[in-house]
Amino acid sequence: LERKTLSCSNAIKSPDANSNVSHIQKSYGAINHYNSDSEDSHYSDLSKQPFDRSGNPKMKGNSRDAEEEFLEDMSVASLTNDLEVKSDEQKIVSTFNIPSAAWTSIVSYAILSFHAIFMEEIYTLYTVTAVQFGGLGFHATKLALSLTIMGGVQLTSQFIIFPWITCRVNMLKLYHICWFTYIPVYLLFPLINKLEIYLSKNEVKWSETIVWYSLLPVLTVRYFLGVCTFTPVMIFINNSTSSDTLGTVNGIGQTLASFVRSIGPAFGGFLWSWSLTNNRNFPFDNFFVFIVLSIAAFIGWLHSLSLPRDVNKSDNLDDDEVILLGE
Repeated sequence: LERKTLSCSNAIKSPDANSNVSHIQKSYGAINHYNSDSEDSHYSDLSKQPFDRSGNPKMKGNSRDAEEEFLEDMSVASLTNDLEVKSDEQKIVSTFNIPSAAWTSIVSYAILSFHAIFMEEIYTLYTVTAVQFGGLGFHATKLALSLTIMGGVQLTSQFIIFPWITCRVNMLKLYHICWFTYIPVYLLFPLINKLEIYLSKNEVKWSETIVWYSLLPVLTVRYFLGVCTFTPVMIFINNSTSSDTLGTVNGIGQTLASFVRSIGPAFGGFLWSWSLTNNRNFPFDNFFVFIVLSIAAFIGWLHSLSLPRDVNKSDNLDDDEVILLGE
């Protein structure tokens, strides 16, 4: 106690004591346990304790016991503050301890982002390319109309259909199903071109209308699958880690997704041009890029099977607030 008293007295009388006055006042503003019924008990409300110009507390009496209690509590408050600082430093270091479930979710998000931007690039080229070269021969107006309709499909799927499904189906199972469904959907796009060629050769009336209404359902399923995969994977990323590392995990996920999105369009455009100019038969004709998309979807489906079941619930909630999504 004497050593604590001496060290704290020196701290108060040091040249930097004036800068510590406000800190001492704040530290002792919360200490109100010196309640005494005696006349000399002037420590009952230390938040109002006056200080002189040198930073020393003004004592009304010469009670050495009161001074010792005062200095002892000051040392305890200082020790508590040091422990809080060390605790904050430990939290900062722990942000780099990313669990394996988070890495699995991040990679799944990257695969999804790559194949999605790949398809966005291919769809634009596919629809405006002439029919004899493997496209649909759309004008810019018709292309824009199809994308506008898909915007409405996405909004409806996101705010109405997806919440309804996840109340009845486990979200992780839904994620697996949607990944696998991508595979046949992508293979249907080049078949629409074959349908256009067949209708044109046979001079079928309303051939353009038939092709249009054949494309819309396939495109609708494709965009619906996008809602049912992007939304869950973002939830899985958030559920796969604690709040201490959540910012780091999201930052890594967005960085990796941005990287694959930067190379996806160039890669897709290159493959589409190559498939139209190589003069080769199936599967290296206009089917080739859609086969590559189906392979990417198959890889994404296989990887999604490695996601642990724990990503379907939030670790950022208390034990009595855990919610299993879709159960």
